[in-house]
Parts: sequence; C-alpha cells; structure tokens
Amino acid sequence: MTYAANQPTSMNVANPASLTAAQLARALGIAEERVHRLVADGAPAAANGTIHLVHFGGGLNRRLKDREGGGGGGDGD
Repeated sequence: MTYAANQPTSMNVANPASLTAAQLARALGIAEERVHRLVADGAPAAANGTIHLVHFGGGLNRRLKDREGGGGGGDGD
C-alpha cells in the first residue's frame, strides 16, 4: 500500500475517540496533569483511561453550565 505525502497514516494520527491524556493535553495546549485532574474530578474517560474528545468537551461544557447555574440546556438534558 502506498500513501501520498500529504495523506495521514495510522502512525501519525491520533484517534479522537480514544486519546491518551498526553495526546489530549497536546491537542488542547494544556498540561497533562490538568487533564488528569479534570478526569479525577469527573470528566468522562473510558475504563482503560482513554478519552473521547467530544465527550470530554461535552463534560467540560456541562461543568461550566453547572458552575454558572445554567444546569442543562434547552435540548432535553
């Protein structure tokens, strides 16, 4: 199998549905320890420690809404 120079390969592309804390930290530009703290504080992560980017973002959004007293959105939460 051949790849064009601009085509990603499995060697250099992270799966956004299964990121390590280090990969997520690099993607978000934050310290890896902060990702670990957020997960310890309840941010969603799989049993094997991997993190789904969209679920993580949704969990942080919900946390911000709860802090602001907004609770769930108007979408049936």
